[in-house]
Amino acid sequence: MLAGNHDVTRDDSRGSTPYLTTMGPQRFKHSKTFAGSDPTGYNTAHIFEAAGQQWLLLALDWRMTAQGFRVGRQVHQDHPKMPVISPPTTSSVPRTTTTCTRTRPATRRTTPSSSAYGQQIWDELVNDNDQVFLTLNGHYWPPGG
Repeated sequence: MLAGNHDVTRDDSRGSTPYLTTMGPQRFKHSKTFAGSDPTGYNTAHIFEAAGQQWLLLALDWRMTAQGFRVGRQVHQDHPKMPVISPPTTSSVPRTTTTCTRTRPATRRTTPSSSAYGQQIWDELVNDNDQVFLTLNGHYWPPGG
């Protein structure tokens, strides 16, 4: 569980919100998958087992400050061999867009694109961390074709 752009405004230094009161780390602290949170409570880590393998899920805020990025990098460093689902479950990670022309629908062109914040996420949390095998993304506006 993490705060998204429809839950809160500003970045992960926003202080207390109804989201944090209801869905903050105190809600998960007794869960066997809970691996910790940063001081803001908006960035958390979870370790779970599936298919005989341990997996690390970083539930990082939708709009992180430098502190959030440091926390994400530190969690990667603390678990260098664990496959990671990261970074934030966000709307901004670079994605690949496939487009088709109207005259030749079978002709597809794939173009990667991202926002400036998405590129920052890629550069700071994904690109140099080969244990990241999956990023979860919400929407990206405008949608790809």
